[in-house]
Amino acid sequence: METRLKEKTPACLWMQAGVVKKKICIKDFLCTTCRFERALRKTCHENEDLQKPIIVLIVNLINTSMISLKYIRS
Repeated sequence: METRLKEKTPACLWMQAGVVKKKICIKDFLCTTCRFERALRKTCHENEDLQKPIIVLIVNLINTSMISLKYIRS
């Protein structure tokens, strides 16, 4: 019985993408109704928000370095 259940229940999209090791979809791919989906999506957005200031800082540092190099070469 357990083998049949595993065969009929598809892998969650997050599992198919390789983000999580094991998660079976029990919502028939209606991801907007899935608590697991909402939690992972929220975490992704929070991580993006945390990384934005770092990326801006790195870009600014690179730009500053490039400007300095231009003046040295001239």
